[in-house]
Amino acid sequence: MDTTEIINKMIDDIIDGNNTDAKDGFESALSSKLTDALDARKIEIAQSLYNQEVEVEEEEEDEVIQSEE
Repeated sequence: MDTTEIINKMIDDIIDGNNTDAKDGFESALSSKLTDALDARKIEIAQSLYNQEVEVEEEEEDEVIQSEE
């Protein structure tokens, strides 16, 4: 079930007076959003680390070439 469906069901539960089910829906939607945000941040960090490693290796190669000349 995607987040939109969860939220729609949560609203229906609130209207129907099913507060426990609405609370569960809210927690599920919040958990889904949090997981998505954490996954996106992990990818961002991993990409930045990978890009830094490539830059360092290129700088080291340039230094070796210059010292050989």
